[in-house]
Amino acid sequence: MSKIADLRPSPIAGRGWYEGDPRKLAKQVDDYLSQADEPVLDGEVLALIAPHAGHIYSGATAGYAFRCVKGCHFDLVAVISPLHRGYTTSPLLTTAHQAYQTPLGAIPVDHQALFALAKALEAPKLKLAAVAYDEEHSLEIELPFLQRALTGEFRLLPVMIASQEPTVAYSLGDALA
Repeated sequence: MSKIADLRPSPIAGRGWYEGDPRKLAKQVDDYLSQADEPVLDGEVLALIAPHAGHIYSGATAGYAFRCVKGCHFDLVAVISPLHRGYTTSPLLTTAHQAYQTPLGAIPVDHQALFALAKALEAPKLKLAAVAYDEEHSLEIELPFLQRALTGEFRLLPVMIASQEPTVAYSLGDALA
C-alpha cells in the first residue's frame, strides 16, 4: 500500500488551466484583480461566487469576485465546487492530502474543520469522502486568486459536490452554517 503524499500536486498548472510559472501566475492574477472595479459593499463578505474555467477564459470575471476580498484576512476559507467526473462513492468529497500545491505555494487543509463538517453531515446521512490525487479543476482554479487576494496565510476547507440532488446542497449549506 502506497502512502498518500502530504501535498496534492497540481494536475492543471501549466496545462492551459492556469500558468505554471509562479512569477507569471502571480502577475496574471494580480492583473485580473487590479483590472476589476472595486465594488462598493454595504456589509461584510460572507461568500463569493466565481467561475471555474481556465484563467484565460474566466480570469477577468473571477478578478471581480476576488477583488471583493482583496486585502482581507480569513483564518479559514471554504471552497465549494462541482465535481465533473468520477468518484460516485459519495455525493460530497474532499481531499485526503494535508495541503493543496499551486505554483504560488502550498495551502494547508484544515482537517479539524473537515472532521466537524463530516460530523454535521451525519444527521442528514451524508458522507464526506476523502480522495487522493483527484484531477478536479473547479476547486483548484480558485486557489491562486485566494493566494494573491488575501493577506496572510489561511487554511482551506475543500468540498467537491458530486451529486446534483438539491437536498445535498441544502444539507451542505446547513452543515457549514
